[in-house]
This record gives sequence, C-alpha cells and structure tokens, in this order.
Amino acid sequence: MDILHLSVSKTVTLKYHWIRPFTELLSQRLAELPQFICAFGKPRVYVNDEATRSFVSLTIGQGVKELEDIVKEVDLALNEFNLPPFYKPASFHVSIGWCLGNITKDISTEALSNLERCFLEHFSSLKPSWNVTKLCSKIGNKCFAFPLS
Repeated sequence: MDILHLSVSKTVTLKYHWIRPFTELLSQRLAELPQFICAFGKPRVYVNDEATRSFVSLTIGQGVKELEDIVKEVDLALNEFNLPPFYKPASFHVSIGWCLGNITKDISTEALSNLERCFLEHFSSLKPSWNVTKLCSKIGNKCFAFPLS
C-alpha cells in the first residue's frame, strides 16, 4: 500500500529551523502508539476547502480508533508550533480519483453504489486489510518515517 495516501494532519508550512525539532517531537509521540490493521470502508466524495476539486475516495472502515489516536498526537505536536489541528470530526479516507469543481450535488446514490460494487469486485482478489507499521511525512523534498511500536 505504499502508493496510497491517508492524511492525519492538514497541510502546513514548517519553517526550516522547525523541521528537526518537529520531527523529533513527532517521533517521540508516535513511537508509543501500536501498529494496527486498517481496511477500506465505503466510497465517498470529498471536496477540498476551496471547493475547486472533488475527490472520489474510499473511507477507512477498520482502524479508525487508532487513526484518531494518531491524530491526537500529531495535533499536540502541531500545537507546539502554533499550527492548525486536523479536521473535526476527522473523516479518514484514501483518494482514488479527482476532478475539477464541486460534484457532490451531481453524483447520485446509485453512482456511489456502483462504485462500491466495482471496488469490491476489483479488490476481491487482494488482501482486504493491511498492517500499518509506520507513518510517513513529506516535509519539503524529504520524507520522514515514524515507526509505530
């Protein structure tokens, strides 16, 4: 599942001299959290804050409690740098496609049901869940890995 992205924070801007202390703090906070199992739930359409893009996504059906615990720790680290917390309430998802504009009013319940059926057919031969052993963060042009216990 290396190519999929699931957010546990908003996109924020870190000053260069904050990177090391932020990643050290995050590493300490996340190291105490256990590894866990994650699995997809149902399809859903999301719209970005500016309403310029819509995202067809798969919600997370298993692992939500553990992701909430992660967000709590990430939010505490962000707070140390006066950065905004994650969305409340959190809605964990992986985007699988996007388009311009806000399509939430244009997509029918039937279309979402068809998407769910297609998803189930396509992924039925694959492992339905995966083990989350670390979190990754891209800061600037560097990627940082934070192992879970």
